[in-house]
Amino acid sequence: MEALKQAISTLTLVNKRKEMEFKKDRRLLVEAKDELLKRSNDMEQQLKLLKQQNKTQHLKQLRANLTESKEAYEKAMTEHGMVLAELQQQYSKEKKHTELLEKQITEMSQRLASKDELIKRVEVRLKLMGHLEQEMETLRKKAELTPTVRVIKDELINVKSSCDKELSVFRTRNAINETQLREKDAERSGIELEAKVAESDQLRAKKAVEKDTTLKTEEEEASAMDRFRALYHELLKQQPDLDPIAALFPVASSPDPRRPLSSNSEVHFNILDYLGNSSSTPVPPFCSESPSPPHAATNEENLCGFCLTSRKELDHFKSLIGHLQHKLGTLEENHERTKKQHDNAADVLRQRIIELENSQQRSFVQLTAEARQKVTELEDELAKQRARIAEVIAEKDREIELTKNGLAAHHAFSNAHFCPVEAVPNLPMDPRPNDSSTSATPSLSGRTNSECRVRGPNCGRSRNAGISKRRDTGQSIGEMDDRRPSLLSIRPLLVVRATL
Repeated sequence: MEALKQAISTLTLVNKRKEMEFKKDRRLLVEAKDELLKRSNDMEQQLKLLKQQNKTQHLKQLRANLTESKEAYEKAMTEHGMVLAELQQQYSKEKKHTELLEKQITEMSQRLASKDELIKRVEVRLKLMGHLEQEMETLRKKAELTPTVRVIKDELINVKSSCDKELSVFRTRNAINETQLREKDAERSGIELEAKVAESDQLRAKKAVEKDTTLKTEEEEASAMDRFRALYHELLKQQPDLDPIAALFPVASSPDPRRPLSSNSEVHFNILDYLGNSSSTPVPPFCSESPSPPHAATNEENLCGFCLTSRKELDHFKSLIGHLQHKLGTLEENHERTKKQHDNAADVLRQRIIELENSQQRSFVQLTAEARQKVTELEDELAKQRARIAEVIAEKDREIELTKNGLAAHHAFSNAHFCPVEAVPNLPMDPRPNDSSTSATPSLSGRTNSECRVRGPNCGRSRNAGISKRRDTGQSIGEMDDRRPSLLSIRPLLVVRATL
């Protein structure tokens, strides 16, 4: 029980303390309420005065802002049209200038391509010259002892002189007009190649004629020797005791047997040896040293010294003739090989000329296609920029219409809500100076809270709606005034994009 009593006493003390604190707080709240009511009454009186003063001034300012915005818009549109006209003129001039530059670029590219082709041709000719010089050296080493080396030397000298002439012609052609030189070079190269081919054909024909003549002479000599052999055998049959040397060569038959044989006798002996070797009938002996005839001797020991020397000379002449025939065959083979190489070089040059012409045509087609593609890309870019400018202009027109509608709504709202001052005494106004607005905000908030309790819930809604509308209209006007320099700064860029 004592514990309960103590608890009840403590609870009563706590309740008394809470009641004292509540009364104190209530007294403070009542005093604050009285102060707020006084402030609200003062602010109502100030608002009435400010409303009467600022109503006409605010409307005049709004109308002046509207007229200024309309004038600025008209000026901007006129400036925009003038800038557009100037930029279009500049665009036409720049377009003509770019076309001229493109023509010059195409001409210079064609000239460079032709010069590159000429340089490549000269390099090919120089390579061929080096190859020909190597071949000349090899042929000179091979055919030093042959009689036809002179002809080959003359041909090589002619080829070298013609190549030097061609090189000099190519060097002089670089200074002449390239467009005419390409056709002339092609024609001259074709004519020169044809001339070289004709020369090689003529040389081959000459060599064939010479070969035919040599063959004919050899055949004639062989036929003459056969006839001579037949006549000789007939004479031997008719007169077996006939001395062949005295009958054929009476000068060689000297009465002095000790007189040595001359060179003519050696030749006669060779002829008789040829007759004896080529026939089956025996030839009468004319040498006193050997009892047997020279053609019937199977061993060299049975022959005399003169017969051996003549036989050696005959073998030497036969080997020399075979060597010369072999040389002639090698020369003919080399001639055929050089002719084939010349034909191959001519075919390679023709193919190279065709490839260069095709590559030039392909490069020309590629350059024209690239130029057309660039033109189409520029036209597409211009169309896109024009569409963007049209969109930007439409957007700015929409913004201007929105500002006009906002100003009209604000004007209607001001006419509807600010004229009956006595009916709505507590309607807030936007004071122009910043100090009064900042100082009046707490009193207005207190006043609205106190009056909304008396007038009902619609009071706060109408007040907040009016304040928000006026703030929106003020912001729209400020944004329009702030956007004027930005629009004027953006306009030249838009015009440049439109003209491009």
